[in-house]
Amino acid sequence: MPFYIFKISPDDELEYLDAEEKYRPARDKVRRLRREAAADDPVSYRMVFASTVAQGEMLLTSKAHEERIIGDD
Repeated sequence: MPFYIFKISPDDELEYLDAEEKYRPARDKVRRLRREAAADDPVSYRMVFASTVAQGEMLLTSKAHEERIIGDD
């Protein structure tokens, strides 16, 4: 299964960017994207290990939803 890389906007919209078969290249790509982003840019970059892009989106959106609920306590 590949590692999918996504750009996440402040309103939790996902944009698929790329895929890597190995962890290290995916990690390095996400770190580079984070470094190159402007300091005032509110987007974030994440990678997820999934069998399809759709599954990766589902995993990231369910996690974002859970974090919002926990953060509201």
